[in-house]
Amino acid sequence: MYIRSFMVLAFMFMASGCGVVRMSDQLANSGEFIEIVVDNRYLSDVRIWAVSGAGNEYLGAVMGKNKETFTHRWLRPDDLRLLVRTVGGRSFTTRGIDTTPGESVELQVPARFPP
Repeated sequence: MYIRSFMVLAFMFMASGCGVVRMSDQLANSGEFIEIVVDNRYLSDVRIWAVSGAGNEYLGAVMGKNKETFTHRWLRPDDLRLLVRTVGGRSFTTRGIDTTPGESVELQVPARFPP
């Protein structure tokens, strides 16, 4: 299993979290998908978008204090950023995470958004 760690730093519209990229056996054979695991520690629901050079794609919502897994089509090595937006409109975007097809990315949404 291949493991890389990335720190996601944030100020103002960004919040701190930690992303971990690892190879998933199931996805390793597919060659065209990545897995995005979102651990929402925030009290309210959040909506998640995958942001890349190819554009933005809505992945789905994660209820407050819950964890969801999304599968996203990813055909090439590229930097992935994740946009997190609360129902109230507060948001942050992670720094780019270099990922390739077959990998899994984990995002931890902090319990507190910055002011």
